Amino acid sequence: DSPTVVALWGVTRTIANAALVLIVLWSGFNLIAREGFGASYPDMVELLPHLLFSALMVNTSLIWGKVAIDANNALCSAIGGATLPAWERADLGSQVLADLVAAVIYLVTSLLLLLQMLARLALVDILLVAAPIALACWVLPQTQGWTRLWSNLFLATVFTQFVQVLALKLGGSLLTELTPMAFDWALLSLFLGVAVMALTLKIPGLMRNHLGSGMGFVRYVVYRRA
Repeated sequence: DSPTVVALWGVTRTIANAALVLIVLWSGFNLIAREGFGASYPDMVELLPHLLFSALMVNTSLIWGKVAIDANNALCSAIGGATLPAWERADLGSQVLADLVAAVIYLVTSLLLLLQMLARLALVDILLVAAPIALACWVLPQTQGWTRLWSNLFLATVFTQFVQVLALKLGGSLLTELTPMAFDWALLSLFLGVAVMALTLKIPGLMRNHLGSGMGFVRYVVYRRA
């Protein structure tokens, strides 16, 4: 709902709609020239549904983006709030040397996690603004790779928050369960907290690498032609 995001999305939507006109002309050229070049290209019966669907998604992409973000927020709310594991142990004013080193490592890891989450918010905004152009690329086989890239990045970036909150929630609960088992609990809890946050930092990369092209949606609609 950011006014800046909505305004920029409006600009890219106008650009994408203009691009769709050019895509129609380019598609017409491909249809005419495909036999001369000996290249395969879908006929108008196959191309028209792609064009109409792309036009619909271009002009409603902000709505669907909001649906995805609201779904992620609802999932995060369902598991409850999560805090940084062992945060209360990272008191630099009352630490011996070993605990001090662990606390510094913990605070640096916390800062990296905070910066990553802020970068995620910025990337979500960029992807929302770029959505119309990315979805317009879906019409032509030559540019469908850009749509798959956008779809993969958007869904992975949005739902990364839920998986990270789940990891932090689970990590905090496990630390509480291990309290009676630890001899030097203060030091151990800091290192366990660092381990949990280090794993949380890796989640965005894992999701981008293994989520697939938009949870399989774009891959399905692009390749299901027969």
